[in-house]
Amino acid sequence: VLTCMAYVDLNPVRAGVADSPDASDYTSLQQRLFAYAKEKRSKTKARKQLQARIQRQEEIKQQINVGHWPQAALMPFDGSAHTDIHTALPFTREDYFELVETAGRAIREDKRGAIPQSLTPILARLGVEPDQWLEQMQCYGRNYSHCSGSVENIRAYARRFNQNWFRGLSVARKAYRVVA
Repeated sequence: VLTCMAYVDLNPVRAGVADSPDASDYTSLQQRLFAYAKEKRSKTKARKQLQARIQRQEEIKQQINVGHWPQAALMPFDGSAHTDIHTALPFTREDYFELVETAGRAIREDKRGAIPQSLTPILARLGVEPDQWLEQMQCYGRNYSHCSGSVENIRAYARRFNQNWFRGLSVARKAYRVVA
């Protein structure tokens, strides 16, 4: 499933139509990146550009009279290996972003485009502290109990199970910073 998703999400880059996954209009990855940056309350230039692209896509949908058509929700990611595949993808969003970016930076002779090596990594562009994020993944069992992710996601997950909190909030605050 991840291979197919990454293949489709990288089509605009490989075709030379877009320089990066976040500039690949009408892809599920672009939608996920926008939701991710919005959730992290990122105020980076990359998020503002994403927001403008998404807004333009919505305007085009309205102009061609398809804006009222229902749109299926994207299947969520869940980093747990014990997740039922029918409820979520057993992979983290951040790992998927990195998978797509790494694959997109590989130059292929049979394709026109690739993500430029000079482009800042996507998580950094969206305001995620890579060292803190890596540390939280390496010490997952010590840092978290039932779930991981941003403070907002941990709180939402706790509410879903009628809990006040789950372990991991302080680590999440460090890993997912708000960029001014």
